[in-house]
Amino acid sequence: MNRARGEATREETLVRAALDGDARAYDQIYSQHAQRLYRTCHALLGNGADAEEAVQEVFVRAFRKLDSFNFRSQLSTWLHGIAVRICLNLRRGRRRRERLDAAVAQCPPRARRDTSPDEQAQASELARRFHQALGQLPEKKRIPFLLFHAEGFDLAKTAAITSASVQTTHARIQSAREVLLAAALEGTEP
Repeated sequence: MNRARGEATREETLVRAALDGDARAYDQIYSQHAQRLYRTCHALLGNGADAEEAVQEVFVRAFRKLDSFNFRSQLSTWLHGIAVRICLNLRRGRRRRERLDAAVAQCPPRARRDTSPDEQAQASELARRFHQALGQLPEKKRIPFLLFHAEGFDLAKTAAITSASVQTTHARIQSAREVLLAAALEGTEP
């Protein structure tokens, strides 16, 4: 019982020192918890790069909100709670990006397998121009276009998600469509 209270006292002293602006205290908190958080994040995310990104985000959020740590649990418990929420959000975001990438990849028509090499090359070039133009669209047009066409949201839901009116959203989707069509058709014979 004494040892647990001693741990809590050292932890509380360390957190209070960090809150008072002691950079060494922040470094010590990081060094005490980073490796274990990395293992947890790696287990949840499945790769090192995402785990490193998640651990960094854990400490950014934790240090910004350190004053809200209430000492009712151990600091490691609090940090791991943050880590789990970040990892779940990253996984949701990854799945969303994968669905968007797959849907966007299907936007320009693909050449059938039984087409000639020239037709396949033409389809590949069309897809390349489409993706390049999509990447150059301003976000205010690209996001509604992808939500509407790739994610399949209706116009009202797309407008709500992008915090724009239905009319503005429709105009942005139409404008994006015209830019993408023009880019895809650029250089082709009529």
